[in-house]
Amino acid sequence: DKAPLEHSPLGVMPTAKSAIVCAVHLPDACIELGSEPDVRIPGPAKVISNVAYTLNFIAYRLALVLQECGFNAIPLAQSVYWNYRPDRGAKRGWMGDICHYYAAVAAGLGEIGWHNLCITPEFGTRQRFVTIITDAQLTADPLYSGEPLCDKCLLCAKNCPTRSFDKEVSGMLQIEIEDKKYSFPNRNLWRCGIGENFGLDVLMPWPEKIDEKIILERTEEATRNPGMLYGWKMGNCIKACVPKKKRFWDKKYCTLPRSRKPMTPAAGAEQLEIVKNELLNLAYTNDADRVLFFSKTDLEKSGILPAYFLPDAQSLILAGFNNMPDFNDIGSRVELLIANKIEKYGHSALIVSGLKPQKIIKTFNLTDSGMVWKVIITSLPFPTSAVPSAIFTIPSRQLSSAAVKTALQAIAFEGGVRLFGVSSSERIANIASQLEKILTADNEKYFEVDRHTWKFNADISVEQYGYKPYPANPVLSKNKRIVKNAENYLANARSIIAIGIPFPRASVEWAGKGEGKKVGHFSISLHVTVFQLLSEALYKMSNYLNQFGYKTAYTFDLNGLAGQVIAGKYQPDLSGNSFTALAAGLGDLGWSGNLLTKEYGGNQRIAALITDAVLDEDAVYHGPPLCKKCFKCADQCPVKAISKEITYKIEIDNKIFNWGKRDQLRCDWAQKYGLVGEAGPEMIGSQTDLPLPSEITPETVCTALCKLDRIQSRPYYTSIVEHCLINCPVSDNNI
Repeated sequence: DKAPLEHSPLGVMPTAKSAIVCAVHLPDACIELGSEPDVRIPGPAKVISNVAYTLNFIAYRLALVLQECGFNAIPLAQSVYWNYRPDRGAKRGWMGDICHYYAAVAAGLGEIGWHNLCITPEFGTRQRFVTIITDAQLTADPLYSGEPLCDKCLLCAKNCPTRSFDKEVSGMLQIEIEDKKYSFPNRNLWRCGIGENFGLDVLMPWPEKIDEKIILERTEEATRNPGMLYGWKMGNCIKACVPKKKRFWDKKYCTLPRSRKPMTPAAGAEQLEIVKNELLNLAYTNDADRVLFFSKTDLEKSGILPAYFLPDAQSLILAGFNNMPDFNDIGSRVELLIANKIEKYGHSALIVSGLKPQKIIKTFNLTDSGMVWKVIITSLPFPTSAVPSAIFTIPSRQLSSAAVKTALQAIAFEGGVRLFGVSSSERIANIASQLEKILTADNEKYFEVDRHTWKFNADISVEQYGYKPYPANPVLSKNKRIVKNAENYLANARSIIAIGIPFPRASVEWAGKGEGKKVGHFSISLHVTVFQLLSEALYKMSNYLNQFGYKTAYTFDLNGLAGQVIAGKYQPDLSGNSFTALAAGLGDLGWSGNLLTKEYGGNQRIAALITDAVLDEDAVYHGPPLCKKCFKCADQCPVKAISKEITYKIEIDNKIFNWGKRDQLRCDWAQKYGLVGEAGPEMIGSQTDLPLPSEITPETVCTALCKLDRIQSRPYYTSIVEHCLINCPVSDNNI
């Protein structure tokens, strides 16, 4: 209650009554061996990405559980949408939707240390947090009241490569939570963020004063000198901080303190077999398809040295996943689960090590059949067991179409899917034919700028982690949109399964509103996490069908007509799979061209699984119109991309669906290129707000892109809020 309103839960959702804080542990070995020997190269500390995905997954699912219990909830995801400048009355910038580590302290999980991070008695600073705010009245946990966790050892300060604790420090700051007070140095966060936020070389000479201007100058210089750009750097404040009771030194292992495990390491053949079976169960219940074990001795005989990566290595585990080239996050979540489980037995586990699984597969003459493998190196002394740990026989196709469909629906619903329908490929082909005629008659002039030629950074290898300088020289990738059908994805496609996961309705309702005008929760939930949840459901459904010998493919935009959104790694916008959903009987079409359902209004994302299995198709929606033709989607669109006069229509099984013409180039200006402040960027403090030119061309797009706010406007980190959604009165609150 002492937090500035604009940076508190009430600033995000004024009706909030409680905040739930969850943490996932960063495996000790990944942090202890991260940035060794070069602080600029995180190595296994990149496990932070595994943890961020897992936390966002947890928060979204928990928010939907609360929603289904009748409450409103907003999952406040891992902080990637930073407002670097002071805004809305705040004295300091560098704020996300909420400060998760302060929320963690308020939830009783730990205390704030000298580095202004939350220290927990279990893990020190080796965890990440996520917060779910809700209007459910929950009983608060007491604040942490044990022995002080920060003993002012100052290892965080002594090992900071940017010297953030002794250069440009402006006194002390203090926060109060109930009767607790926590003090820490008032550091210059521009200095702190040199490597972690902007991916620049922290070891090169830096001036005594660092500010936004210096960061921009160095970033521009890095486009000409790629050696200055390293990508994300783990903070040594995380690596160095271990509570005194758990802290011990082993300089042969790593340069900074290690953390004692919570129990005596498991030992003995019988106990080892129990642990192995628990790990197998954990892997298989979380969608691994094959698990292999290799002893250190057998690996070394073959020239593979696990101890090079993990000094106390005794064995290695491979977890394999079928049919997963685009579903890598699933494997990342599973390897993290396995590593943290191993640590609970008192042993070390290292993931994201850099050890390539293909070398092991080739050395031991294993067939991977295109599997994606995750490597877990551990101090548990497992013997080699280089055969599938579970044998799966392919069953015959003896289940009825109805039984297969029922099983698929159960699998989907277990993964959070709440909308499920089936269309035949013939129905999809008929829709595609009608859409093609519309595009032909309209003689649409359209182009895309190939984002891979925008030169967002000097070295493409650091694209995921580094700061991205501004684009130049766009390339015209295509000048006509082509309507696709199921056959474009899978030969002999017979059925298309449309699945939908709802959005947290409060995240839509409060996007960019309230005292804080926060949008990070909206952008991550709607443009990132929901796609990951749908991907997990698609993966499980695909594996189920594959075991019968059926083939599958998936897409988030079957017809290929959806726009793209910069906020979510250029995933399809809300119109993606709208026509597929109509064909599968999930709902009606809004004037915006987005799907409306009687269950959730416009608040859902749709994915399509295409298969050669013949499934019973569902009837097309024939209920009362869900769109009231209020035209708020058109009126509130910042770029006026939706026409109120020009109507398109298609017919599916004697049902007519109408929607307004959308100028996709205008829409792209706002949501694909992030050029319009009102469309979202200004809500995270971006100064980008470029008016539409008289004609949108590749040249005008290029010119505009070069005028972006270079601090706030970065791909994936640029917020987009679809006004056609947040202003639509058809929501699950009033259907």
